[in-house]
Amino acid sequence: MSQTDPPGQAGRLDADLKAIHEALHEAVAAEAQRSAVPLTPQQYSAMELLVTDPDPARGLSLGELAQRMGLAHSTVSGIVDRLARRGLVSRAQAVDDRRVTRIRLTDRVRDWADRDRPSIRHSRLDNALRKLDRTTREGLVDGLTALRQALDATGDEEH
Repeated sequence: MSQTDPPGQAGRLDADLKAIHEALHEAVAAEAQRSAVPLTPQQYSAMELLVTDPDPARGLSLGELAQRMGLAHSTVSGIVDRLARRGLVSRAQAVDDRRVTRIRLTDRVRDWADRDRPSIRHSRLDNALRKLDRTTREGLVDGLTALRQALDATGDEEH
């Protein structure tokens, strides 16, 4: 930030982005609770990590999932067992290391995530954006796009 920026902008922005993420997360979690297959908060957290995994075909190892959830390996193993019994996830040995178990979403869950999850999140965003005037909406979108580009450029500089 330049010397002329008010102090605390990065902190305020970080807090706002976290709150926005949480609001969108809650919308999907609420929909999941209304579904035919309601989930506990920990099960939902595991599913959310699997849904947003950048390499869903590879899947997450049990250790990776435990680390990202901030829970013990044995606790996450139990969560995955319950999700697998319900047909929501599958376990398979990793091709490159047979000692590693990979967790993947089943096809029906992946189909739901690809089809319905974005519409739930976008619906919440659409409703909120409709409450803003056009100038504010356009400025917000343009500003966030610029921030994302600046972060991408900063990330490239650090490596």
